[in-house]
Amino acid sequence: MELLETLAYRCGCDFLSDLNFRCLKKDFPPLLPHIVRHLLVEKWNCEEWRDAVHYITGEKIQRESQADYQAYLLNDWQMGRQHRPGSRPEVKMK
Repeated sequence: MELLETLAYRCGCDFLSDLNFRCLKKDFPPLLPHIVRHLLVEKWNCEEWRDAVHYITGEKIQRESQADYQAYLLNDWQMGRQHRPGSRPEVKMK
């Protein structure tokens, strides 16, 4: 099973697009960080991790290892950032 499919399945999503929707909902329990934290990262190659990061965050990044991609996702959540660039809070100028 591919990484994104695994994440969607473990989050209880019927469709892959549900995973993306749940990442955007502020009231959805933070299952995804817990699931990502406990994955066997070496099971999927760097390309699958890169695609998952892009799908979930909307950001195209390049990292050295699967563990680096996992850490990127976890740090993204720890910083409290909303996923997808267009959904992030705007900074108001004074």
